[in-house]
Formats: sequence, C-alpha cells, structure tokens
Amino acid sequence: TFSRPENTTPYGSADVIGSDSNVNHEAIGVGISGSLILIQSASLILNATPVPSGLTTIRIHIWESAPTEIADNAAFSTAAADRVKYCGYIDMPQIQAIGGGFCWTHGDYVGRPVRLAGTSFFFNVALSGASGFTPASAAEFRVRFQCIEVGA
Repeated sequence: TFSRPENTTPYGSADVIGSDSNVNHEAIGVGISGSLILIQSASLILNATPVPSGLTTIRIHIWESAPTEIADNAAFSTAAADRVKYCGYIDMPQIQAIGGGFCWTHGDYVGRPVRLAGTSFFFNVALSGASGFTPASAAEFRVRFQCIEVGA
C-alpha cells in the first residue's frame, strides 16, 4: 500500500505512480531466497471514486531485486544496469469503480515467473494507456499478488 504525493499534478502516458519518496515498491516475504515463484494473479485497488478520467490501463513492472530509483510522475524508463533484474510486466484490465469509495482491477492466471534474489521482489506501477490522468491528492493504492513457489 502506498499513497501518492499530496498534489494533483497530472500524469502523462507511461508515467510511473508512486509515493513522495519512492516508486520502487517491495512485495515482501513471497518465497525463499533463490527460489522460483510464479505470480498467479495481481490486483490493484485505488481508494477513490469515480475512476479518474483518463486512468484506463495500468502496467505493473516486476523486478527480482531493487531497480534504480525513478521519481513519481516521471516517464517509465529502466537503467541499462537494471536489465538483468527485470522480469517483465503485467498489463491490468481497465480499472472499474466498485462503490464504497474504491476502484479495482485484477489480472488472473498471470503466469509471470520470478527468480527471487532475496525473499521478496520489487514492482513499479505505471500508466500504459495512450493518455494520462489528473489524480486526487494523496490517493492511496494497494497492490496484491498471489504467488506460488515452483522450484528452487
């Protein structure tokens, strides 16, 4: 769970969404160091309604260990040094307003393998639609992963 900065600065296409201090988020305790896991599903909750205009699709980038820092609201880009850590991405379906003050999207049967460098992996949340959106100040995001261990 993270809260984006306390501003309403618009995000552009492919911009990364993060907190004031970090857009590299860690999924903690997902397996044994060195093991191979499979991300079975991912979900994202945005504590806001309605769905912000322009917030259509989201891409979650996966890293086996911490990548180089990137600023909130910067266009997604990876450093050449991080190439070996990159495990791919998950394209999430269009986010939907559920009611009760939140929006939700999920991807099932993702099948994204990750070789753990430790007991966790890292991820970034980025826009993948053709346009951007204007967020609510300090909007809270929650990302959940369901993983299984498939080998050592």
